[in-house]
Amino acid sequence: MLLALLAEVPGLVAGEERVSRIDVVGAQSVERDSILSRIELKPGSPYDAAAADRAILALYATGFFSDVRLQQRGGVVTVTVVETPVIGSVTVQGNAEVEKSKLEAVLTLKPRNRYSAAKAKAEAQRLRDYYRSLGRLTTTVEPKVTLEANGQMAVVFVIAEGPVTKIEAITFPGAKAFSTLELKNVVTTSESGIFDFLKTAAFFDAERLKLDRDLLQRHYLKNGFPDAHVKEAEVTKNDAGTGYRIAFAVDEGPRYQM
Repeated sequence: MLLALLAEVPGLVAGEERVSRIDVVGAQSVERDSILSRIELKPGSPYDAAAADRAILALYATGFFSDVRLQQRGGVVTVTVVETPVIGSVTVQGNAEVEKSKLEAVLTLKPRNRYSAAKAKAEAQRLRDYYRSLGRLTTTVEPKVTLEANGQMAVVFVIAEGPVTKIEAITFPGAKAFSTLELKNVVTTSESGIFDFLKTAAFFDAERLKLDRDLLQRHYLKNGFPDAHVKEAEVTKNDAGTGYRIAFAVDEGPRYQM
């Protein structure tokens, strides 16, 4: 009967363990109160394993910690954390063809951010994509990190710049109503040549080719060819692997008077 009465009174269940205090171990730059604010368990409340699991997930979600552990013994809950290192510096190396300031503008990882391998990998991909937009498709970027004496991370993106992959020729198979020169003036991609320094798109860029196809399609529509269809660009590499030939096949259809 006594057990039945205890079961009806909240907080008096037989064998129930209550939290007497919460200790935080391993925190250095993150305030203890900030950690405790993400934990549902409070001194005087019953220990709840599910709440402990949620606390671990909540602390990981902050991005401040690379490891979080929570243990309970005799009413004492100990939260042990390992802080994610703070970034002290972010630099690039190996860039000779692209100005450092332009590459730094691409990066979103900054000093005083928290470091993670996933973030560094994403930044390296962002730099590679930027080089691809400049026609340097074979460029590689490798993140390197060093732990400094003050416990912060020095992040260096080591770049191996590839050559510009040039456009040798642009053709328009099936086009009869307009000359090759006229259609070349419609697209944004241009052929490589001795005046490349005056051009902004004399190199291979797959995304730019999608835009060029749309521009050609609109050109035909605007000039009385509503049934015209411009196919996706066919791209072939030369035998030396140093340049591409681009072909926009066109099915013009009949021309209607406006």
